[in-house]
Amino acid sequence: MGKGLHRQALRLLQTLGQKEETEADTISVTSTSISDSLQGPEHTILYLQKLKGEDIDIIFEFVKWPLQENEQLAMEVIPSFRLEN
Repeated sequence: MGKGLHRQALRLLQTLGQKEETEADTISVTSTSISDSLQGPEHTILYLQKLKGEDIDIIFEFVKWPLQENEQLAMEVIPSFRLEN
């Protein structure tokens, strides 16, 4: 997946994750349970953990919000990336 697509995916995860319950209703998602399950930084963290070292710029760009929300959980991103492919 190209860096542009990673950025798009991470922006979407961050937007959905940061929505309050009242705001989540305005997102065009077919199921309320889907938008509810995407709230919080967990899905962003899981996505970031799957990126490789070549995507370090994207990792640092998008780990800021999860660090603010849940520092301990977000720190799990750092050891998960490798510099090799």
